[in-house]
Amino acid sequence: MFTEIYLGSVLLEPKRWSKDRLPSIHLRDWTDRMKSAGFDGWELWEFHDQPLPLGGVRVYNSYLLPEEASPGQLADLAARVNRSGAGSLKFNVGKDPDAPARAVPALLKLAESVPAVDLLCECHPGTALEDPAAALPWLQALPERFGVILHPLGENNDFTLACFTHIPDRVRLLHLQMKSPATGKRACLEECPDFVRDRLEELHTLGYHGPATLEFTLGVGGGPEDLPETLFQHAVKDLGFLRSL
Repeated sequence: MFTEIYLGSVLLEPKRWSKDRLPSIHLRDWTDRMKSAGFDGWELWEFHDQPLPLGGVRVYNSYLLPEEASPGQLADLAARVNRSGAGSLKFNVGKDPDAPARAVPALLKLAESVPAVDLLCECHPGTALEDPAAALPWLQALPERFGVILHPLGENNDFTLACFTHIPDRVRLLHLQMKSPATGKRACLEECPDFVRDRLEELHTLGYHGPATLEFTLGVGGGPEDLPETLFQHAVKDLGFLRSL
């Protein structure tokens, strides 16, 4: 069901949620290992971006809120996305109720500047688009290049089902991560094999045939296992489990 499986570079970064967002790893050191492990490319956390092309970037993961961005910030983002070679750009909107409407002009301008790129909205909890009643008509009003990223292994499956019911052609990417029912912390996928298998079979039945990003894994979120090498080994284990399905 997956055409490709990407590794989210944010998964490897212990400073992913630090205030300064300054990375502690150089992604170029990991690209060959990522490919050798069997991943099909990067979902590039924008703070891992660098002036020279990295290679292997499939999705550009931006945290710039379009409704708050200046023209200069949008132009800079477009230049970085085009330079990366990514085919998709992930974005969010903020939590204010009018954020989606205010974001539209900036997103349309951005789309003009990245003509070979799909723009994918991650409708996160805590944003104005977490409710499918708000998100679906907003997405439908945008051009076909705009799609949605789903989190099918989350606790609430209503958003996923609503998207496949009403806008299946807009579902362009999956973000895969799971929390352990025992600890409430992020876990390897094989900890709950039946749950993962059932959710992915459901997606297959609903008609999904596209890429997925391994977004997080065991150890993400702090503690002794939140180290790049340990996180990478857990990600490789998750990839093996997904391939076995």
